[in-house]
Amino acid sequence: MVLSGSAVYKERTKKAAELYKQGVAPLVIVTDDGERARWFDSGKTNPTIVELEQRELIANGVMPEAIRVLPGQVAGTDDEAKALRDEIAVRSLNSVLIVTSAYHSRRPRDI
Repeated sequence: MVLSGSAVYKERTKKAAELYKQGVAPLVIVTDDGERARWFDSGKTNPTIVELEQRELIANGVMPEAIRVLPGQVAGTDDEAKALRDEIAVRSLNSVLIVTSAYHSRRPRDI
């Protein structure tokens, strides 16, 4: 599961794609935090971050059918955890890897 984080979505999706290509994660789960990206002149739109995450995953080798966008919008890690809990129950997943940014991975050690 790739945690939302608009500023660092490329870092997170790249790592998730690596895990997918290594066969560690047969499914990549993302959530929609409702955030939009900057304006893209090429597409004449400002896409949602979840759309950009999907594009990045596919560009980095993840098959579109291996990407699961959880339903609804999330407003933080707590919402993401609840959405993931529901997905685990539906899919009977045995394990889940959580992909976040390096910065956020270091923070708990400082607490």
